[in-house]
Amino acid sequence: MKNARKTNIIYSLLLGLLGIALIVFQTTAKHVVYAVIGIGLIAAALIGLIGWFQLGDRRNASHISQLLGSIVLGLMGLWILTHASGFDKLINWIIGIVLIVTGVQWLIRNRGPFRSKAVSVLAVISILIGVIVAIYQMGTSLPVIAQGISLIYSAAMGLIGERLLRQN
Repeated sequence: MKNARKTNIIYSLLLGLLGIALIVFQTTAKHVVYAVIGIGLIAAALIGLIGWFQLGDRRNASHISQLLGSIVLGLMGLWILTHASGFDKLINWIIGIVLIVTGVQWLIRNRGPFRSKAVSVLAVISILIGVIVAIYQMGTSLPVIAQGISLIYSAAMGLIGERLLRQN
């Protein structure tokens, strides 16, 4: 379980850094930031896959969600790197999917004897924000600051969730 926690903390930190990068570099070199996002998502996926291979019982729901989340993040990162020009129109959908997957992963992890209502609330909020971001005026670009804030929220939720679940 320690590996899964480390992986989630790394995911959270990477998402937060990507959110900050979107806010800081919103008007300059947007495609460079998108390439960094693609590389960051692939790195997060690789870290997740390495963590998954180090786990003992891979059939556990929490471990399966880590595997599926890693695969989704890796595929999105590869797509961003190969389709950077089309990424601008689909960034809302991709960020929305990241938030939805993150929220679902936290709901799965929050099952069992060590439940935290706060983690459940944060996960549901992440899913709702993800749905809103994903469907926001399909085909238009959500303001870059809002995209960055969405990723930073996802990162904060991951760090807070790890802290709350560790206390229980």
